[in-house]
Amino acid sequence: MLKSAVLNSLSLCEKLQFKSIGIPPISTGIFGYPIDLAAKVIIESIDFYFKNKSIIENVFIVIIDDSRFEIFKREFDIIQ
Repeated sequence: MLKSAVLNSLSLCEKLQFKSIGIPPISTGIFGYPIDLAAKVIIESIDFYFKNKSIIENVFIVIIDDSRFEIFKREFDIIQ
């Protein structure tokens, strides 16, 4: 479901011809999805989406603290 949420958000962004989108670590708050798994799914979903041509120029992952930032950075570094 998390992958679908990210892909649908990116698709809607493109459909509306937006050039940028901000994505928070969806599901990691009250829903309780583990942040390390969410980071992996979100980063991989964004990477998957951009395998095809897109008009989107910027995807911002909105992180509110250093510990979450480090988790997302680690996942980002893996796909680089």
